[in-house]
Amino acid sequence: MLFGGVQEACVKACGLAFVGRAHSGLVDSRNTAAICCQMLLQGFRFTRPTRGFAPDGNVWGQKKKQKTDKGGLGEGFTPG
Repeated sequence: MLFGGVQEACVKACGLAFVGRAHSGLVDSRNTAAICCQMLLQGFRFTRPTRGFAPDGNVWGQKKKQKTDKGGLGEGFTPG
């Protein structure tokens, strides 16, 4: 079992010292940045974002948006 959380274990595996209190937004951001810097120093190449847009325009992993009926007029309604 990991004590201190996965991020702390990752920081230590990188040979760095975990700084601050876990689950504090600013502290977690700084530790994440330290992990990324260490990965870059070791030759890791970031090639794509973890979030972005799929070719269909939706966010990765998001279900396709369904077209909804606007105004409750039903399909096939044409204003006269």
